Amino acid sequence: MEISPVRQAVLLIICVAIGAICALALDIVHEVSLRFAKRLRAVTVFLSDMLVCILGAALMLIFTFYYNNGEVRAFCIAGIFLGAAIYKTFFSLLTRKITRRIIEILIKIFRIILKPICIFLRLFAKISKIIIYNIIKGLENIKVLLYNIYCKSVILRKAENGFFGR
Repeated sequence: MEISPVRQAVLLIICVAIGAICALALDIVHEVSLRFAKRLRAVTVFLSDMLVCILGAALMLIFTFYYNNGEVRAFCIAGIFLGAAIYKTFFSLLTRKITRRIIEILIKIFRIILKPICIFLRLFAKISKIIIYNIIKGLENIKVLLYNIYCKSVILRKAENGFFGR
């Protein structure tokens, strides 16, 4: 099916944007996964790459069916690679720095929010520990009291019957 040169230019621009979006998503996912997954770095990077590739392929598939009537054109594939290359060349370092800074800010915000909660939980744990300790001591005192009452009743019974029996 023949398409006009203007439509081809629009499709090329859209493909460049898709390539840049996929590269942006890959950078963001890499920064997040490298920040939070210290032990399983290789596995995390592999899984994040697979996730981004699957989402990029789905985006390209939707684009192909919606704009290209299901036809894969060479200039669209070249546009995607061009968009990714342009993004990686000019914007990748900036995006990584911004992503790292956003992650640091979010961590600081979560620490500020969680600090009073942690203080409350520590206080609650100390109070609970004191209460449980006092309950256990109280139960031990009750145990001693019941033992003393039992022993007193046994001694009184023996005293009534005589210590050596009748």
